[in-house]
Amino acid sequence: MAQASLSDTVADFWAGATATGVVAYDTYPPATYSCTWRFRSATGHFDISATETGTSYRCTIPASTTEQVDPGDLYFVAYVTDTAGTISVADKGKIIVRPNPRTQSHAEIVLAAINARIEGRATDDQLTIAIADVQLLHMTPAELLTWQRYYSGRVRSEMSNMNAAVGLGRGNKVVTSFVRDA
Repeated sequence: MAQASLSDTVADFWAGATATGVVAYDTYPPATYSCTWRFRSATGHFDISATETGTSYRCTIPASTTEQVDPGDLYFVAYVTDTAGTISVADKGKIIVRPNPRTQSHAEIVLAAINARIEGRATDDQLTIAIADVQLLHMTPAELLTWQRYYSGRVRSEMSNMNAAVGLGRGNKVVTSFVRDA
């Protein structure tokens, strides 16, 4: 096994960002081996070929790849191949993928459309969104406000669940009270 692991240099990253790690596998020097990492998540897998950096290997996962990765655990195995074609496992581990801050859930999209409709700046696409078979264009102000409260709660709940899934906590408020000592 390696002295260091890829997970030591890339412990976590945001989906949609480029992730880069450099690791030296002392038993498998780049002069006589090539290295490929296979990454696996709950929804799929992909491979990244290493680039040589003298005595170590560089793993760069481009943003175009990471934006497709779901938040949570991303497991990897580093395979090295010598000049004779013999394949060995050099490293394995786990990296945490944090939620992509640029993607929007269905609830966020609908809430944005409701807010735009209330503010009078909704686009044609937003006006055609239907909730309970009624398009936003045809909703009364009272209906819009009711749905706004509903979807605001769903968005808060989604954010809380995503934060909890990657170890950031649920974001609950802490209330502090001070008591005077007698």
